[in-house]
This record gives sequence, structure tokens and C-alpha cells, in this order.
Amino acid sequence: MIKNAKIDLTGFWEVFAGDTDTAAEVVNMFSDYAPILLDEIDVALENLNSEVMLLKIHQLKGTIAYLGFSDISHLIKSIEESIKERGLPSGANDYERLKEEITILEECLVKEVLKE
Repeated sequence: MIKNAKIDLTGFWEVFAGDTDTAAEVVNMFSDYAPILLDEIDVALENLNSEVMLLKIHQLKGTIAYLGFSDISHLIKSIEESIKERGLPSGANDYERLKEEITILEECLVKEVLKE
């Protein structure tokens, strides 16, 4: 994704079938949850703790897949597989890209769904 690019929310809206109230609740939860999870992943990476890193990456993958963002989910899966195969800091460069994409995604969801 490119910074300031509009994110395709088609998959997201398919998940919620037009239920804007539930979508807004989920975006609020994601907006609270994602930064905390990314911080936990950062700490695991700094400590080279592959077990915690894999756990947190897996949690993020499930959340992103549930929200209907398959491209980001595939990136997370790639990072997860890289860590499993080669350990840490394998996948660190992809993780930096992932953090940027999650941040952009969160900003887009807040703007487009919550209209903030």
C-alpha cells in the first residue's frame, strides 16, 4: 500500500453486510487493540522472543483476516512463516512494512467508518 492511498474497504463491508453500527464498534475496538498489539510485537522483536512474536503475529493475522483484508493477512502469514523457518530477526523488514500498513489501515477505517 502507498501512504495516503485509499484503502479498498470492499472486503470489510462484505464482512459486515452493511451493518454500520457493528462495523463502527469493531473499528473502535480495532483502533484500541492494534496499537497495543503492535507495541507487544515490537517488544518481542527487540527481545528476540520468537515465541511471543509468533503468538502476537498470529493474533494480528486472525483479526486482519476477520476484517476482510486478505492482502495484509497474507503479509502477516509470510512474516509468521519466515519466523518459524528462520527465527528472529527474520521477517523484521517485512514487519516494518506491516506496521506501516496497519497504521494506514487503522487511520482509513476511523476516517471512513467512524467519519472522524
